[in-house]
Amino acid sequence: MIVMFGSVAASGISILSEVDLRKDANLLIAACSIAIGLGSATLPQMFDQLPDFAKMLLQNGIVSGSLTAIMLNLALSGRTDVPVVRNQRGH
Repeated sequence: MIVMFGSVAASGISILSEVDLRKDANLLIAACSIAIGLGSATLPQMFDQLPDFAKMLLQNGIVSGSLTAIMLNLALSGRTDVPVVRNQRGH
C-alpha cells in the first residue's frame, strides 16, 4: 500500500514538474485542486447533505480534486487577467 501511494505521488510530481507554475492561472488551478482534494478526503462529512450518488463521488479526494482542476482549467483557459494575490513584500 505504501509503495502504491509513493508511486502515485511520484507520478503526480512528475506531471506537475512539466507545468509552468510561474503562470498565475496554473498555480491557482494546482493549489485549489490540491486543497479541495485534501479537504474532501480529510473532512468527508461536509458532503452529508448531498444525494448519495454525489456524496459517494465527492467524498473521494481524487475525484473532487480532479473535478476542481477540470472546471478551473476550462474557466481560466486563455485568460491572462487572472487576479493575483501577493503578500506585502510583493511575493
